[in-house]
Amino acid sequence: MDAFRAGAHPTGTPAHALLVVDDDALITATISSTLRHAGFDVFEASDAERALEICSSRKLDLAILDNQLPAVSGPQLAQVLREQHALHSIFLSAYDNAELVQQAVDAGAISYLLKPIDPLELIPAVRAALSRASELRALAEREGQLKDSLTASRDINAAVGVLMERLKLKQEHAFACLRSYARAQQRRVVDVARDLLHPINQAHHVASQIAAHAASTDSTRSASSSATGSRERKS
Repeated sequence: MDAFRAGAHPTGTPAHALLVVDDDALITATISSTLRHAGFDVFEASDAERALEICSSRKLDLAILDNQLPAVSGPQLAQVLREQHALHSIFLSAYDNAELVQQAVDAGAISYLLKPIDPLELIPAVRAALSRASELRALAEREGQLKDSLTASRDINAAVGVLMERLKLKQEHAFACLRSYARAQQRRVVDVARDLLHPINQAHHVASQIAAHAASTDSTRSASSSATGSRERKS
């Protein structure tokens, strides 16, 4: 069963959505009630399968997981949630065991709380975990953008090298041809570059198109320059 209560913080901003996963219905109900009274939206699941169903259909901000779940352990579920849904977790456990704590840490746990849960400890821990989860998502996004930028730069440089080789152009002219063709096609330079790096037949076709576009552009410029010169001589 999953439960939801639409709500907002006193500031008027949307409430954070939390997932509580525990096979003990009483514990789940107690935690969920405490969180709802604090202004959070809460979804409930009693096992990993239901938890993943909820994650697939809703945008969540944090998971609160029992360390010992049926079929799939809390750390195993946490790893899936983090890798597939970018969802970080707090762990709940009745055992203060160093090995269990380390498993939770290895799975990416932001916090580890011992049962029975004290509401006075739960709310601050959840708020701190939400803040940390937001920081981690922002960091992952920046790293992803940097990786994409580096990959795009690498592909563009490789495509420029292909044009230099096939069309016997200097580097600056090869890049100018690539950029001009991309603009004419209303496409990103990196997308055209990646076409050039595809299997040989497609790459040859794209290179030929770029060469034809460059020749057409040069012809237009030459014709324009000739017309301008002719008008100047007549005047």
